[in-house]
Amino acid sequence: MNTLSLDSRSPASRGRSGFTIVELLAVVMIMAILGAIVLGIAGYASRRASDAGARADLNQLRSALTEYQVRHGTYPMENIESRPQWEEIAPVLTNLTEAPLSFEDPWGNTYQYRAMRRPGETTGRVMSFDLWSWGPSGGPGDVPAGEDYEYDIIR
Repeated sequence: MNTLSLDSRSPASRGRSGFTIVELLAVVMIMAILGAIVLGIAGYASRRASDAGARADLNQLRSALTEYQVRHGTYPMENIESRPQWEEIAPVLTNLTEAPLSFEDPWGNTYQYRAMRRPGETTGRVMSFDLWSWGPSGGPGDVPAGEDYEYDIIR
């Protein structure tokens, strides 16, 4: 009597089950490609978050500097690295935000501040200022060869 078999594999391969090495390699390659895409997106999102944090810090510092100028009639004359005058600015923002005033950018570098007087003056009141971050490069001298540091400057 003949029996009906529901197994559609050939008689030679009925005893084997599983995946071939080619199938496994294809799955591993697809997973590697997807992983690379996810890591690239995560790195991009991290850079964007650091840029946004630096911009928020710069806006907070600008607000503090403007309020300092209103109270004292001039902007600070010293760089951010010289802390005595800058410690007066830190409490200024307590009425604007609960977050502490930060003098460091997200990459661990000090924000850059340059006091600007009227043309030709070397003393007297500071009329305006430049405030920026060099970004992840840390400054024009720290940029790896062949890279454009202008991308790293956040003003």
